[in-house]
Amino acid sequence: MKANILNLLFLAFSLTFFSACGGEQKQNTEQTEVNQEQAALYTCPMHPEVTSDKPGKCPECKMNLEKVADAGSQEHEGHAH
Repeated sequence: MKANILNLLFLAFSLTFFSACGGEQKQNTEQTEVNQEQAALYTCPMHPEVTSDKPGKCPECKMNLEKVADAGSQEHEGHAH
Protein backbone atom coordinates (compact mmCIF):
# COMPACT_ATOMS: atom_id res chain seq x y z
CA MET A 1 0.00 0.00 0.00
CA LYS A 2 2.78 2.44 0.93
CA ALA A 3 4.62 1.55 -2.28
CA ASN A 4 1.55 2.41 -4.36
CA ILE A 5 1.16 5.77 -2.63
CA LEU A 6 4.85 6.57 -3.16
CA ASN A 7 4.61 5.56 -6.82
CA LEU A 8 1.58 7.81 -7.30
CA LEU A 9 3.34 10.74 -5.63
CA PHE A 10 6.40 10.21 -7.81
CA LEU A 11 4.24 10.05 -10.93
CA ALA A 12 2.39 13.25 -9.97
CA PHE A 13 5.68 15.06 -9.29
CA SER A 14 7.17 13.86 -12.60
CA LEU A 15 4.15 15.00 -14.61
CA THR A 16 4.15 18.39 -12.91
CA PHE A 17 7.87 18.88 -13.46
CA PHE A 18 7.89 17.91 -17.15
CA SER A 19 4.76 19.85 -18.04
CA ALA A 20 6.16 22.98 -16.35
CA CYS A 21 9.38 22.75 -18.35
CA GLY A 22 7.53 22.70 -21.67
CA GLY A 23 5.54 25.83 -20.82
CA GLU A 24 8.68 27.73 -19.89
CA GLN A 25 10.34 26.92 -23.21
CA LYS A 26 7.30 28.19 -25.14
CA GLN A 27 7.39 31.44 -23.15
CA ASN A 28 11.13 31.83 -23.87
CA THR A 29 10.52 31.28 -27.59
CA GLU A 30 7.83 33.97 -27.63
CA GLN A 31 10.13 36.39 -25.76
CA THR A 32 12.94 35.72 -28.26
CA GLU A 33 10.60 36.55 -31.15
CA VAL A 34 9.64 39.84 -29.47
CA ASN A 35 13.32 40.70 -28.92
CA GLN A 36 14.14 39.98 -32.58
CA GLU A 37 11.26 42.21 -33.67
CA GLN A 38 12.56 45.04 -31.49
CA ALA A 39 16.14 44.55 -32.76
CA ALA A 40 15.13 45.17 -36.39
CA LEU A 41 17.25 47.54 -38.46
CA TYR A 42 15.84 49.82 -41.13
CA THR A 43 17.80 51.47 -43.93
CA CYS A 44 17.21 53.62 -47.00
CA PRO A 45 17.38 51.79 -50.33
CA MET A 46 19.16 54.78 -51.92
CA HIS A 47 21.36 55.71 -48.95
CA PRO A 48 22.49 52.50 -47.17
CA GLU A 49 24.54 54.52 -44.70
CA VAL A 50 21.26 55.86 -43.24
CA THR A 51 20.03 53.39 -40.62
CA SER A 52 17.41 53.43 -37.89
CA ASP A 53 16.02 51.04 -35.30
CA LYS A 54 12.43 51.93 -36.30
CA PRO A 55 10.59 52.60 -39.57
CA GLY A 56 10.48 56.14 -40.90
CA LYS A 57 11.72 58.39 -43.71
CA CYS A 58 15.25 58.91 -45.00
CA PRO A 59 16.44 62.39 -43.97
CA GLU A 60 18.26 62.79 -47.31
CA CYS A 61 15.69 61.70 -49.92
CA LYS A 62 12.48 61.22 -47.85
CA MET A 63 12.00 57.61 -49.06
CA ASN A 64 10.54 55.08 -46.65
CA LEU A 65 13.16 53.15 -44.71
CA GLU A 66 13.03 49.42 -45.40
CA LYS A 67 13.60 46.63 -42.92
CA VAL A 68 16.96 44.94 -43.37
CA ALA A 69 16.79 41.15 -43.52
CA ASP A 70 18.22 39.58 -40.37
CA ALA A 71 21.53 37.81 -40.82
CA GLY A 72 19.99 34.68 -39.31
CA SER A 73 16.88 34.67 -41.49
CA GLN A 74 16.86 32.69 -44.67
CA GLU A 75 14.64 34.19 -47.30
CA HIS A 76 14.57 32.01 -50.37
CA GLU A 77 12.76 33.84 -53.13
CA GLY A 78 12.49 32.37 -56.58
CA HIS A 79 13.03 28.75 -55.61
CA ALA A 80 11.50 26.11 -53.38
CA HIS A 81 13.06 23.72 -50.91
